[in-house]
Parts: sequence; C-alpha cells; structure tokens
Amino acid sequence: MALRPHPLELFLFSCGLLLGATGSLSAQFRKPYEIHIQADGLTGGDQQTPFWLRANEFGLIPLKGPAGIFRAGASLNFATALPDSNKANRRKLDWGLGVEGVQITGPEKQFVLPEAYAKLRYGRVELWGGRRKEFIGITDTTLTSGSIVWSNNALPIPKIQIGTAGFIPLKFLNNFVALKGSFAHGWFDVPYIQGAYLHYKSLHGRFGKPDGKVAFYFGINHMVQWGGHAEYLKNSPVAVNGHLTTAPKDFLWGILLGQLSQERENDRFTGFDGENRVGNHLGNYDIALTVKGERQSLLFYHQHIFEDLSGLLFLNHFDGLYGLSWSLPHAYDKSTRLNKLLFEFLTTNDQAGSTFDITARFQGGDNYFNHSQYVQAGLIMIRPLEPHYYPCIGN
Repeated sequence: MALRPHPLELFLFSCGLLLGATGSLSAQFRKPYEIHIQADGLTGGDQQTPFWLRANEFGLIPLKGPAGIFRAGASLNFATALPDSNKANRRKLDWGLGVEGVQITGPEKQFVLPEAYAKLRYGRVELWGGRRKEFIGITDTTLTSGSIVWSNNALPIPKIQIGTAGFIPLKFLNNFVALKGSFAHGWFDVPYIQGAYLHYKSLHGRFGKPDGKVAFYFGINHMVQWGGHAEYLKNSPVAVNGHLTTAPKDFLWGILLGQLSQERENDRFTGFDGENRVGNHLGNYDIALTVKGERQSLLFYHQHIFEDLSGLLFLNHFDGLYGLSWSLPHAYDKSTRLNKLLFEFLTTNDQAGSTFDITARFQGGDNYFNHSQYVQAGLIMIRPLEPHYYPCIGN
C-alpha cells in the first residue's frame, strides 16, 4: 500500500548542480558528443520520498532521505541524419555509445549504471545493445506522467534491439507514408523471479510529409514477460516444477505470434498457459495527431491499452491514456516563461467487462497488470512495465 504523508508532516529539500558540455570530435570524425556531471541532495521527514519526485527518474531517486545523488555520463552520437531528415546521409555506416554512472548515498547506498550501451547504424537499420533510457509510446516526453504500459520508474531493462532508424518514408507513396519498427529481446533482473525474459516489438506509421504541418500517427507496441523460475512457483498449478516454459516452439507460437497453444498442457507448461497464452502479454495502440504552426504546435495522443484480444478489438472501449500538448517553442515575447502546457487523462474503468469468462471468445475482466505467474507484476518500482497510476510501491 502506498504511503500518503500529510503535507505538514513532510519536508523535502532538493538542490542540484549540473555541468555539461556538447560538441563534436575532430573534423576527421565529426561525431557529436555530450558530457554531463550532476549532483543532487535530498532530505525529508520520516515518510518516503513523494512518488511524483521519483516519477520518470529511472529508479535513481531513493525512497528515503537524506541522500546524495551524483551522476556522470558521456555519449557519442550518430553523425549521420535520420532517413527522413532534410539533411543528406553522407555515410551508410555509423556508430555511437553512451554510459552513465550514478552513486547514491544515504540509507539506500548503491552504485548503478542506468545507461551503458553501444549502437550501430547501417543505412536505415539501427542495432543497439545494453541498458538505455528510452520512452516507449507516443507521448509528450518532457511533461508526461508516463506511458501507459511502460513507465520510466525503474532502471531500464538490458536488451538487444534492432529496428529502423526513425521513420522510413515510402518513396512510391511520395513520402506521404513513413514506417518505423523495432524488435527486441531483454533480460529481467528482479529479485522475485530468475531467468525471466522480455519480448518487445513495435510498428508505427506516419501519414503526412516529413516537413508537413499536419501528421497522423498510428502504431502498436507489444511486450511480453516470459520464462523464468522461482521458489513461489514450486508446487504451483501455473508452473511445471517451478519453471515457466522457454522452449523455442512456445516462444514462436505463443510469444512472437501471440497465439493460443494447440495443446492444453504438456511437460513444458500447465493448463494456465494452455487456456490463456504463454507469457504475460500487454501493450497499447498509439494514436496521435500533430499540428505545427510557425510559433506553436499541438500534439494529441491516445494510448489504448490491451492485454488480450478484447483490448485489441477495442472492446474495453475508452480505456487508456489521453494527452493534449500545446508547445510554444518560439514565444512572441521572449520574456514569456511559458513554453508548454500538457493535459493528460487516464481511464481504466471498462476492462472489457466486469467478469472474466474463460469459455467466451473475448473473455473480458481485464484487470490490468495482474498476473498469476508473475505475482509482482504490479510493482512499478520492480518492473518498468507499469505506469505511475498504479502506485503499489510497498516492499
């Protein structure tokens, strides 16, 4: 249960020092780089740090103070422009890397690496591996409360990902349509289950010219937590001797394709996987519209959540995250301090019905983020697969 300290019972003080540098290497390489050093201090009452101070901080803000947070990082970025940029791509092969170390002092003393990755781009294809900060789903990344199925409240999951280098315009459609996709495999590092994997894939389309004023976006993000073994799964009717299947055929059919198994149960999985699907599936549709003016822009987005076929067919109706962002990057009056406003609204009331019927075609009763095999699926401080709106952040 989340703690809710009274405003008069909690005093919080945070101060920070940020030093940074950007530029490019020698004329021979011309690779842009970035170096940053940051120091923060945090202190408060006996209660835990307010949740919203830890939101979108990748698990780097400790639950209790006083604490010091010291960060240092560096990155080398691609020198070539994205395929749909107006700039020419002078090189087909490009590379980059990044690393950030964070030392946390205080009651929760620890050293973490929120970022340590290498990336390679060849033409329109990009490959990267390691731990990397990222936003999944279309949203206002600067002010959002968090994407609906993938929050940034925990350390990023180590993974290997291949995908397009941004949106790829389709020339035979006069660049009016562009596609972007990705495919990834990750490794969960959580205390309650060992050897669990992440499967992630996405596909998005953009309808509108790259330099146009109006563009419509539609896409899908699909992620699955699968495999693993744990003590609590021993003698459990949802696992085989404490293990969840990692067989290639089960991955191909149940994880990659998201299909029901042709067998109800076997020596690899029980009837729980046979009647449902192998793994803990969740994802969302991205629906967005951008309108750009000379001095302002608008972004409307909707992230429609799904966990099974009922959500994929919109039988959970209006469930999801809605956002409207108004940006003023070039304000008329330079003294104006307002440069962006964001309104977000979340609803999860429908859930495709109030009851779950396993014999029905669409089943219903989508109690989001609960799962019988991954019992801590709702702990957003353990897994970054849940947004901030489900604050089950107790130990």
